[in-house]
Amino acid sequence: MTEISRRGLIAGSLAAACLSGTGMAFAQSFPSKQFTLTCGYTPGGLADIIARLVSGYLGHTFPGPAIVENRPGANGALGWEAVAKQPADGYHLLASTQSQIVLLPATTPSLNLDPIKGLTHIGLVGESPYLLWASSRFAAETFDDLIRLGQAGDAPIFYGTSGIGGQQHLASELLALETGIKMDAVHYKGGGAMLPDLMSNRVQLGFATPALAMGAYKEGHIRPLLSVGDAEDPNFPGIPASTEVGLPRMKSLLGWYGMQGPAGIPDDIADDLNRIIQDCVSAPDILKALELNMVNPVKISRQEFADRITEEYATVQELVSAIGFATG
Repeated sequence: MTEISRRGLIAGSLAAACLSGTGMAFAQSFPSKQFTLTCGYTPGGLADIIARLVSGYLGHTFPGPAIVENRPGANGALGWEAVAKQPADGYHLLASTQSQIVLLPATTPSLNLDPIKGLTHIGLVGESPYLLWASSRFAAETFDDLIRLGQAGDAPIFYGTSGIGGQQHLASELLALETGIKMDAVHYKGGGAMLPDLMSNRVQLGFATPALAMGAYKEGHIRPLLSVGDAEDPNFPGIPASTEVGLPRMKSLLGWYGMQGPAGIPDDIADDLNRIIQDCVSAPDILKALELNMVNPVKISRQEFADRITEEYATVQELVSAIGFATG
């Protein structure tokens, strides 16, 4: 069974399971009708799973069903643009990703997407940590080994990505830029396409989420060298975090899943939506589903979410400029 199929089955079963939870009542008039969640990616992926879990919670807790509309295309831009055109009434939401909201505007400025003011930032659902994986056939067994081998430059080191301009690509370029190791990129159409070549050592390195890489890891084909963020991933004790090894900017490439709406949603409605999303993330069925998909739940205020996006966008813009990368 493919990873996407497995995730799709998990999403379906757990979204149904969350409907058995106890609903909560809101005294105010909002919300009082159907929510529509737009996902800028194809069904079956993790972004779609998150969207359907949240829509299941909303549909059970509030009047009327909540539906998910998939609008894949242009690395998430079509979904963004579809939501941006909707009324700013709080009923039209974007199930968003970090690559869609932060990376896409920085790497493709011709799209004219404004990540600061172009949407109303509602709240985070969770984070999906990235790890740097090495083929088990590659000589580097630790991050220190990688730095030593990469700086020596005795043999070419190839890294795989899930596509040009994504987190994996930029994180790898940042790694090379700030450590001086010599690497060459091999781009694939998705992380799933990259993984077999990583397992066979056709590429030696690649950033990927634990959900994607866990099967290959358990079978001994790959090993983790680094986790992205300020602290160790609790699922991989002993593997250093990027900030701990002197790469603090890499945390701006930590993948997350959130909720946005059209620009101009009134503050009181946006605040209500933030509380709803935080309650959703606290629901036992949702927590179980996130855990199974190796997504860490996160609850923050609207302002904290907006500030995080501003900081990450500035960092990614600096990185794109430093490596001379932009698609248009």
